[in-house]
Amino acid sequence: MYKILSVTFLLIFVSGCTTLSENYFIQTKHIKKDLSRVYLFRDDNTGQARSPTVLINNKSSGSLPNKGYIKYLLTPGKYSFDMDWGWISGDIIQHLDIKLESGKTYYIRPWITHSTVHIPAPVLLGYTIHVQFQEGINIVNEKEAFKIIKKLREVNK
Repeated sequence: MYKILSVTFLLIFVSGCTTLSENYFIQTKHIKKDLSRVYLFRDDNTGQARSPTVLINNKSSGSLPNKGYIKYLLTPGKYSFDMDWGWISGDIIQHLDIKLESGKTYYIRPWITHSTVHIPAPVLLGYTIHVQFQEGINIVNEKEAFKIIKKLREVNK
């Protein structure tokens, strides 16, 4: 009985540690000279329920949920990053062209916000609701990115 409890406790402890370690961002300085590293990350912002599709050079490369990041190792060269938020977000497609240099790390942060405007209409209809989206995709410096990414979870591509 003691062995069963010990093994059960050990399995629970190990699985708990594994889960925690997967949630932490570990910054690594070294990268092979023939590669570029890109972190695509999304912190807490509007559109939380949406997970936009990530397109790299027009090829689907997963989706990016709120409070998540994806790490890519890519060969240096010109790339096109697109975030397709879908029709529910007003067909927003964010676009960034970037030239990746060998041995460098890049931090890319897409964002989207919205504002809701209530427009008075005749009494029988109540209010008309109009939603305006603002969006962007930016390259962020390492210091700012690290403060945000260390709180996020890695997403499998």
